[in-house]
Amino acid sequence: MNNPMRSRIVLGVSSCLLGQRVRYDGAARRDAYIVDTLAPYVEFVPICPEVEIGMGVPRPPLQLVGDPAHPRMLGVVDARADFTAAMQHFGATAGPRIEHISGYIFKSRSPSCAVWDTPIIAAHGSRHAYGAGLFVREIVKNNPILPLQDECGLHLPVLREHFFEQVFSYRRWRAQVMSAPTLAALREFHSAYKFSLLAHHPNGYRALSRKLAAAAMSRTFAAQYARQFFAALRIPATRVSHANVLQQMLGYFKKVQRLTSAGASRKSSCAIATACSN
Repeated sequence: MNNPMRSRIVLGVSSCLLGQRVRYDGAARRDAYIVDTLAPYVEFVPICPEVEIGMGVPRPPLQLVGDPAHPRMLGVVDARADFTAAMQHFGATAGPRIEHISGYIFKSRSPSCAVWDTPIIAAHGSRHAYGAGLFVREIVKNNPILPLQDECGLHLPVLREHFFEQVFSYRRWRAQVMSAPTLAALREFHSAYKFSLLAHHPNGYRALSRKLAAAAMSRTFAAQYARQFFAALRIPATRVSHANVLQQMLGYFKKVQRLTSAGASRKSSCAIATACSN
């Protein structure tokens, strides 16, 4: 049987970041880190949602307009060109294509692909908010625990490390728990991530531990656990929280050191006794 933990990590990615000329102006936004550094170690699933819904290259630019919670995707030049329904449908039905990914890298500021920073224009034409692109909103709606980042975040070491921590955790979750959802597998997963959770969200770890102690395993409970686990993991760890976790870990080493010292003392005493009896 194929072990998913031994295969390469699979990541979704905005096609333009790989150098594909699919941008509205016919250009690419090739990202050197993604293509030159990351690509040798992962498998990419590239998608350009605007091309997928039938828009050509080049094409008129798009923007999000209206209510920041429920914006519409309209043409910049011709606001009568409304691609909202088409983009929402594509995002809602893209699941099979990204079923095996462990994370997604999106193009920043895109009305389709931005994770959090595309401008949303008010009805009167002023920029009044920033938010996620329409395609991303559908992906999050259908898989709220999937790790997301944009290419700008990958250029910042702290955000990059945080993203890949979530990617590896998500991959392990799918391989260890979702492939065989048992209470034993869930408790093993929880135990393995004790210190990670304590570094990111100590109260979240304790809340999950209490729920797990009284849990009856079901897919509903596993889904609830996953949402809370990845919500806790998304909270950035701080230097203080890392220091607290390291101090807790040091306590375990002290216990091991005491046991080792006690064992050595017993061996030494036995050796002395044996020598004296001879």
